[in-house]
Amino acid sequence: MATRAIHDRVQVKQPEWSKYYGGAITAVHPDGTYDITCDDGERLRFVSAANVEHANFVPPVQSTTTTASSSSSSSSSSSSSSSSGTTKSSTNKYTPNTDSSSLTNMKKSADYLVQESYQAETQDHEDHTFCGVMFDVQTKRALPLEFIEISSVWVRGGLGPLAVYWTKDTYKDKSEDKEQWHQVYAATHKPSPYELVELIFTTPIHLQAGDSIGLYVHSTQPGDQAIVYDNQRGDVTHDDVFMRVTPGMAHISNVPFSRNGMWGWGWRPNREFVGKLTYGVRYKLWHPTLTTASSFPQCFRTTAVTLMMYVDV
Repeated sequence: MATRAIHDRVQVKQPEWSKYYGGAITAVHPDGTYDITCDDGERLRFVSAANVEHANFVPPVQSTTTTASSSSSSSSSSSSSSSSGTTKSSTNKYTPNTDSSSLTNMKKSADYLVQESYQAETQDHEDHTFCGVMFDVQTKRALPLEFIEISSVWVRGGLGPLAVYWTKDTYKDKSEDKEQWHQVYAATHKPSPYELVELIFTTPIHLQAGDSIGLYVHSTQPGDQAIVYDNQRGDVTHDDVFMRVTPGMAHISNVPFSRNGMWGWGWRPNREFVGKLTYGVRYKLWHPTLTTASSFPQCFRTTAVTLMMYVDV
């Protein structure tokens, strides 16, 4: 199957449409699907490659062999459809849906990961640099999500040999217990005092909606210039619809998880992470089961039930 790029002219036909329509690709997703803007202005998201053809594609002519009565009926239906010219659907007729299998066989979660749009970026006041920073990340339940996937963290400073670790729930009372942490990154970087550098995790961190974790970014480079961090300025470092980043501690030892620093105790409380987190989300899909449906707002549930009472024939 041909690989397509942004701005390519294509023809697209969704399963419920009666013919192909022209348009242009506006985004290419990692899972091989496309965002397409049709020539009539309709915008499509996550279109399967199986439903996309090149701009000069000629759709096959469907067989018209049928009985005289059905041919007449088909001709009448075709004429009616052509005269309207305002819909991509094959018909405007709807009848009640009495087949419950279409409900019970519905997917319960999306089969794609939205990840190109979301970054949690903190403020940067250029307060301090040292060997590491430890802080918490809390995911939210505001939207019906299957999970959130954190794929990288961004930092700046003298950098050097960097490592990233995470632990369940919170970093608190675990800062010196390496056994409770999971390492997801290790690499050496040249200094980047002004531009953030992305540290892509070897294994993305999957979180259920409502989960919390502690994150720890550390450098074994000697000195006090490795990682930029800030003084705490409030109870929240970053807040968006999916997650919240809260203040933590700076580490002033180039030995990971060490109690001892350059001047006694190795930790400085009331400090904030400076940088970005890159993450994606997988949404739940509405499904007529109590556990799934109850995670959607009541107005959405009512609308979904109403729409599922009808089927396009």
